[in-house]
Amino acid sequence: TRPPCDAFFAILYYRGFHPFSYRSPVKHTTPPTEGKFSRISVPLITSIIVALCGLLYWQADKLRDHQRWVDHSYQVRLSIVEVDRTLRGAESIQRAILLTAGKAPELQIEFDRAMLSVMKNLRALRKLVADNPNQSRLVQEATQPLLERLEMLQRNARSLPSMPEAERSARILEGVALAKKVDEHLKKIDQSESILLLSRAEETHKAGIRLLILATVGSTFGVTIMVLALLQERRNRRIRQAYQDRLAEARDTALNSVKATSIFVASVSHEIRTPMNGVLGAADLLRQDRRLDRRQRELVDTIRYSGEALLNLINDILDLSKLQAGKMDFSREDF
Repeated sequence: TRPPCDAFFAILYYRGFHPFSYRSPVKHTTPPTEGKFSRISVPLITSIIVALCGLLYWQADKLRDHQRWVDHSYQVRLSIVEVDRTLRGAESIQRAILLTAGKAPELQIEFDRAMLSVMKNLRALRKLVADNPNQSRLVQEATQPLLERLEMLQRNARSLPSMPEAERSARILEGVALAKKVDEHLKKIDQSESILLLSRAEETHKAGIRLLILATVGSTFGVTIMVLALLQERRNRRIRQAYQDRLAEARDTALNSVKATSIFVASVSHEIRTPMNGVLGAADLLRQDRRLDRRQRELVDTIRYSGEALLNLINDILDLSKLQAGKMDFSREDF
């Protein structure tokens, strides 16, 4: 045999009411998970930026190397011009010495300075073309006639004014031929360096174009990835917001269900106590009847005890509903 409380809750379960178990009417949802793109977007963007910076630095370094070689070619050509200019300056001073018949000592001093300038510019030219075997060979070929021309200029500056006319003319013609030979060598060096300069300038231009294309493509690709990442992040935020809204809705529904449960339990408890008092009162009246035999009196006592147990259970349920509603009253009594 089961106590009456079990029968009471069996009826409630049969009617579909589950006072001590809550089942949310909202469909169960799981937290949104990040997609593969979201998980790899940050390292992907970082890798792209690092790779792009590395490629740009590599291409910029190549462009700087090409530009340095172009500047080097310009320096070589400038050095050739300086050698030719100082050489012509020395020849002009020699002619001035010849015209003054060596009676101007300051011209001799200027001539010595011009000779030192020619030698200094020649050494600078040989140093600049040391990295190019072809140019070094051409400069080496031009060095011998140039030194011969300088030696002749130095001899002429000292002895030409006192020479006879015929020997002087032969010496001058010999110097002109040697000067022409030096000019041809310098022109050959300049032409070779000009061809090299054009090639280096073209390579520099191509390197600049490659750098520009790489920067444009890389920047466009990087911006595209960043835009896609931002769109994905915006989508994830919307998903998370929708999930939070569903959680709030489920929470509100759960709170409303608990509140409805508490109201129902309180109402049922109050409603059941009234008929239970009638049942207990009727059982007390039956117990006072002298006409009942022993078997009937035991049945009446069973009704009485079961009703009291059921009433105690109902009181506990009512106290539980008061606790949930926050309306439990406490009394202080001596004992």
